[in-house]
Amino acid sequence: MKKKRRKNLSGHTDPSATRQDPKAGPGLNLRPFDISVDEEIDLHGMSVDEAMAAVELGLERHRSFSGAIIRVIHGQSSDNPGSIKATLRRNLQSQWQRLILGFRPEPGNAGSTLIKVGRG
Repeated sequence: MKKKRRKNLSGHTDPSATRQDPKAGPGLNLRPFDISVDEEIDLHGMSVDEAMAAVELGLERHRSFSGAIIRVIHGQSSDNPGSIKATLRRNLQSQWQRLILGFRPEPGNAGSTLIKVGRG
């Protein structure tokens, strides 16, 4: 059986990118060297409501660019249900699910989340 070569985020075939990352969540299979971020949103210093509004604006901004990657920097907060990190993950799994293809913690950086935007 022939291995399929997958394309990296820039659209070019990468012969070294034939294996899947077993830690990747559904819809977002990226190894660290495959990551090309289209936008970075830093939530430091924001309230939970301000942070969620900023992320929602970013998702809407990239809505027409299916496959765009947004890096959301939220810090390595606890998974306290009221934290920005926990609220972000909860929203990505529920109300924003139709806007995204997938999300995962950034490899090697628990203080940020990578979101792959889809057409909503």
